[in-house]
Amino acid sequence: MPRHIFAAIAACAAIAGPSVCLAQVLSPLEQPVVSQGGATVTLGDVDAFMQHIPAEKRVGFVNSAERIEGMLKDILRTKELALQARELKLDQSTEARYALKLAEDDALAKMRLMQFNADLKVPDLNALSREEYLAHKDRYVIPADVTVQHVLISVQGRSVEDALKLAETVRAEAAKDPSVFEELVQKYSDDPSKVSNHGRMKDATSEKYVPEFAKAAGALTQAAPISPPVKTKFGYHILKLVDRKPEQQQTFEQAKDKILATLRDQYISDQRRNFLNELSNKPLEPNAEVIGSLHDRYARMAPAAGESAPASAANGDAAPR
Repeated sequence: MPRHIFAAIAACAAIAGPSVCLAQVLSPLEQPVVSQGGATVTLGDVDAFMQHIPAEKRVGFVNSAERIEGMLKDILRTKELALQARELKLDQSTEARYALKLAEDDALAKMRLMQFNADLKVPDLNALSREEYLAHKDRYVIPADVTVQHVLISVQGRSVEDALKLAETVRAEAAKDPSVFEELVQKYSDDPSKVSNHGRMKDATSEKYVPEFAKAAGALTQAAPISPPVKTKFGYHILKLVDRKPEQQQTFEQAKDKILATLRDQYISDQRRNFLNELSNKPLEPNAEVIGSLHDRYARMAPAAGESAPASAANGDAAPR
């Protein structure tokens, strides 16, 4: 595929922004965007593809020439395969007719839900947001910010017992004189990042660290700044407290936007669920005879072990009845 197409899009995006580029480079809907092997992708095809991407992420998506290229290649491959299927008259089979109808129904169902969301009127949630804050203030706390230094004694190349013994030696030296901890990092730590970060780990109680490490970091205090050996999947760690900012209660104004966003998402989710439940709760009118025949139907259609399905059965022309 010629890459100058994507270079042009990227250059346009850099100057005018992706929304202007799409309007100028890819419109109108029937204008070809790219062709290959007799298949052509139009702007309408791109619009249909972009429906699978959340609206708030589409601008970011088209900011990348690589992502655009990947998208167009995917659409082209699908179109080329579909073109071959039509040439082989696969689209004329019974199976194809029902598959295409089901695909159409699926697309229309998704469009209906999108329209439902677009038409939904979200009520004023300001009063409810304040009630939520007052009832659950503990949910709106800025966690303590803990920075530590650590020495990692790996179990790679040594036994667990030897690793623990060395970790205890490091811990004893650190407890005796915490000021030499950075020297201990350089001397003993098996963490390769020590070259750049000197063993420092910011936000050490957060979920980006393994639970054992984060828990040990959270337990450190100015009175007890050195941890005992802490076992994780990486080996044994000795931690030293560098800095600790205590947790802070957010004010309502600080938490308001987050609360409103959560309440809005919950309202939309509830309304959507109620809408779908109304459909699901309508009386069923099952055809018991046909339902009862499904097992035998598909048992007869299934190929025997080591065999492939007959062509006539595969395209639906000779399905057992």
